Amino acid sequence: MTRTRRSVGLRALVAITLAALSLLAVVTVVLMAERSATRETRKQAYTDRAGLAFQFRYRLDRSMFERYRDIQVASALDPLRSGAVDTKRRVLERLQQTYPDYAWIGLTDPAGTVVASTGRLLEGSDVSQRPWFGAALNGPYVGDVHDAKLLARLLPGRGGEPLRLLDVAAPVVAPGGELVGVLGAHLAWSWAEEIAATILRPRQQAERVEIFLLGVDGTVLLGPPGSVGQTFPLASRLAGAIGTGPGAI
Repeated sequence: MTRTRRSVGLRALVAITLAALSLLAVVTVVLMAERSATRETRKQAYTDRAGLAFQFRYRLDRSMFERYRDIQVASALDPLRSGAVDTKRRVLERLQQTYPDYAWIGLTDPAGTVVASTGRLLEGSDVSQRPWFGAALNGPYVGDVHDAKLLARLLPGRGGEPLRLLDVAAPVVAPGGELVGVLGAHLAWSWAEEIAATILRPRQQAERVEIFLLGVDGTVLLGPPGSVGQTFPLASRLAGAIGTGPGAI
């Protein structure tokens, strides 16, 4: 009787042990599968975000190149090199009409005085100390995003926010090679915000994620309300590691 009980007890112990080992194996497999699935999910999320960033960057680069080309082509037009002031102004205003996100376009003389501009804004003003003027004396120039300075009191921002601009400029040179002046255009940063609205906002709403566009110094150029203009140390290091990006009148 005692031997039978021992046999039954041993068999029960073996059965329980095997069941426990089987359960442990199942749990281990499940945990490994979940961990693998988590890695795959993270990998897929990273791939999706990278694709989204590439698409946004491509749209920005494409649009920026078109504005860069606009100013280069316009700087070679004969009316800007030798026409009357009224003629120069009409050329600039037609250019602005073709792309309304130009907040301002102006033509200076070689010394940096604005001789003609859209809406006559800043005509007669000295802009020789503005970075876009000095840089464009040496060739076509594209600047960084910045708050408006001279134009802030003349042009309103959007939604009560300060007007932010991106500068594009090129030298205007006569056929004989002498400098006539500098053609400068200030692109309203709302242009990039509109691109972000079409590409990024649907993903933000669907997935409840926050997406930031950073300058090379880590300053938030586009982001959730209240974040624009802030600088995050970690973001600054990341932006600097990636390379240069979008940085006055």
